[in-house]
Amino acid sequence: MHIVGMPADSVTVLSVLCACAHAGLVDQGLEYFDRMEVEFRIEPRIEHYGCMDDMLSRAGRIDDAEKLISEMVIAPNAAIYRSLIQACGNHGKLDLDERMIAELMRLESDHSGNHVLISNFYARMSPWEDAEKARKDMKDMSIDKNSRSSIVDINGVLHEFLVGGKTHPKNERKENRNKALILELSAPPPGSSELYFPTRYSQSFLNQCMACLWKQHLSYWRNPPYNTIRLFFTTVIALLFGTIFWDLGGKMGQSQDLFNAMGSMYSAVMFIGVLNSTSVQPVVSVERTVFYRERAAGMYSALPYAFGQVAIEFPYTLVQSAIYGIIVYSMIGFQWTVAKFFWYLFFMYFTLLYFTFYGMMAVGLTPSYHIASIVSSAFYGIWNLFSGFIIPRPKVPIWWRWYCWICPVAWTLYGLVVSQFGDIVTPMDDGTPVKVFVENYFDFKHSWLWAVALVIVAFTFFFAFLFGFAIMKLNFQKR
Repeated sequence: MHIVGMPADSVTVLSVLCACAHAGLVDQGLEYFDRMEVEFRIEPRIEHYGCMDDMLSRAGRIDDAEKLISEMVIAPNAAIYRSLIQACGNHGKLDLDERMIAELMRLESDHSGNHVLISNFYARMSPWEDAEKARKDMKDMSIDKNSRSSIVDINGVLHEFLVGGKTHPKNERKENRNKALILELSAPPPGSSELYFPTRYSQSFLNQCMACLWKQHLSYWRNPPYNTIRLFFTTVIALLFGTIFWDLGGKMGQSQDLFNAMGSMYSAVMFIGVLNSTSVQPVVSVERTVFYRERAAGMYSALPYAFGQVAIEFPYTLVQSAIYGIIVYSMIGFQWTVAKFFWYLFFMYFTLLYFTFYGMMAVGLTPSYHIASIVSSAFYGIWNLFSGFIIPRPKVPIWWRWYCWICPVAWTLYGLVVSQFGDIVTPMDDGTPVKVFVENYFDFKHSWLWAVALVIVAFTFFFAFLFGFAIMKLNFQKR
């Protein structure tokens, strides 16, 4: 306007100052305010001072706002002091605010909003005694807060409704009508019957299981950080152990040779087993959160979800076991017979499965996978101690030997050792057959091979069952 020669009036300048205040353009606002009298020949009014006070207060320039108020050629009103008090509370200017409060109360001591503003200011600045005093003064002076209300225009008549108020002349009639309507709708009409559904869920149990399995299939397929990294680390560990224990499977001349071969089995079980158990826990924790939401929506029950979560691990673990078994079995040089090779794959497969299901079970029994990882780590150490490799079972004290029989890692080593060496009658350097040494030192009998296999399978399904039971009976959902 100034450029094209149009004269600016006080409303125009006020609009520009308000725009600068809301946009945070303090320096530009001060410039236009200074140009009012000098260039535009406009005398500032109380609205312009109020806008400048608001602009400086928003920017945190409380001292500049107070200076502006002190230099006003007209007396400031209560609105200006209220704006400055609010800004002092936001920016922690307690000393400055005391003077503003005194001026505000001098101008409007009977305004309820002023007392509420002062009380809230003291409450924010933590002098609780002053806040209580402000509330008490408000009560002593019989000043009430203005109740919130709404006004409705009906046929030219204004009806005011207060929050929680019952003073409207038609209020009692409306309440009676609402109560009668509630009674009418709460009773079923004559001749009607209650809603009945033959099943709780829209799909059969089998369809729920297949839907949950397909859902987990898509979830796992779209989760490369879990499955790809698991298979990658399995391949790396297989190559690492294969080179460390290269061609030790065929050496049986001394007891140390058997210990070395058993060490390769023990290392694989603990390394890859713990890897599976720890890596599955955050995945199951996220899936459990999704399950809580979908169960609340009535999509499926807990058992089909547990079935899908458990069943999807079988093919992935099979691929993992095959990768490890083929690489390690060929590099370590165990006897190449069909029975021994598949027994090796069988025990590795179900061992990795029960480690995976153990990690899932730990998540199902605890509120979060953080707690589950702590609890499961304690059992990793116990399983390691009673595995039969560090201390053979016959040498464990009798009062602790019972735990060797319930330690799943001990049964895994039992199966791997007897499947590879338990039937070999070739004499060692001292003349003792390998089979006899294995029975005497480890108390591993080849005749127990099928029983050991059943125990390993039982551990697998036992951990899977506990996971499903925890999902059905325990609810750690936080609302």
